[in-house]
This record gives sequence, structure tokens and C-alpha cells, in this order.
Amino acid sequence: PLPEDLQDRLIWSMDITFGEGESAAVLIDDVFTIAEISKWPDEQAPPGEGITRSYYMRVSPHKLEKRKHFEVYKIKGKAPTQKEKAVETSTELALTAETGKSQDNEDDAPMPEPDKAEDDAGGGLPKDDVDAVAEVKKYLHEMALMDTEDYKAVMRRLFKTWHPDKAGNTPVAAKIFHMLRCHEKWYKKRAAGEDVGDDSWLDKDEFGETKKKDASAKGEDAQLALED
Repeated sequence: PLPEDLQDRLIWSMDITFGEGESAAVLIDDVFTIAEISKWPDEQAPPGEGITRSYYMRVSPHKLEKRKHFEVYKIKGKAPTQKEKAVETSTELALTAETGKSQDNEDDAPMPEPDKAEDDAGGGLPKDDVDAVAEVKKYLHEMALMDTEDYKAVMRRLFKTWHPDKAGNTPVAAKIFHMLRCHEKWYKKRAAGEDVGDDSWLDKDEFGETKKKDASAKGEDAQLALED
């Protein structure tokens, strides 16, 4: 099992990459366990692409398993100690003194304007947020091709990542969380055999407004399922 101090250093992200020989964490019977990214056997090619790619992992000294990308957690580096932070701070102060710049002057300097996306499709969001929305849309398009169990597993992780309680009550978190719920509802309807078409509606900027109007017309249950 993974030591408690390491559990606080786990990162789950769709765009994280892993290299051969790297240590990572996987859940085995709901317990985090350290595993090693291993080389695929010569006769096997790494299956899948994007979020459906898989890794060959050594989960115990004598056991190798195939694990899908969304099942693997990155172990980030250890945070610097207070002593290391103090050394870093003193170095920064020394550099400031040498250049003749005071911290007060830096505090008085105007803050730079956030980088806005040139495309109006971002709805006024900073470019980094627009990129995050586009990235999640890409993931959702890939998830549309997954079987039900894999879809649920990835969606649960995305919900945890982008829930406003964790990601912050920000416009981008609210937009992405709403988008996730809309896609989940669409996926469930399609799985139930309803003729809902593909998920190209994700790429339409107005999809959120359209979905909200539909929800209002269908009562409280629909609103609850699609609320921001």
C-alpha cells in the first residue's frame, strides 16, 4: 500500500505522461499501490491512443498487469522543506539587492492584464481557461467511444477534478462542470437507445444555453441534472 505521505502527492490528469521505469500509483481493491511502468513484451504493441492508451505495469514483484491511462496516478515530487524555502528566499533577496530593485517598487507596479483569447468563442475567459475547455471537449469526444464502465470511471475523475468545490468557484470550473453533466446526460440517453445523434453539439458555443432552456421546459429534475 502507498504510504500516507505519498497519497497527498498523487496527481490525476488526462494529459500526464509516464515513462518506462517510472513509479506511479494504481488502485488495487480500493487501496493505492505503487507500481512501475514496464516495457511492453516484444510481441505486443501498446494498445490505444489518447486517453484510451494503456501501460504495462509491475504491480508486485511477480505480477504484471495492463492498466488504462485513466487508472494511473502520477507521484509528484516532494515539496521543499522550510529550510530549502528559506535558502531560496534569501537567494531571491540577494539578487534583488544586487540589481537595486526594492520589493516595494515591485508591489507598486501595475499588474499585467490576463492573456485573453483572441477568439470570441472563449466568452471573455483568459486564454489558459479557453485552452482548458477545449482540452476537456477533446477528452469528451474520445470518451463517447468508450464502453459504459470506462466512461463512468473517467467521468467520475473529471467530476472530482472540475467540481467547483475543488477547482474553485470560477467561470471556467462552472463552464466545464456544466459541460460534463450535459455530456453525461447525452451519453446515458444514447446508451438507453434514444436517437440523440453524436456529441458534435459540444463544439457549439451556445450548447450550454440551449441545454438550460431544455431543462427549464422539462421540470425540476432536468434542472437539477444540468445545473451549473
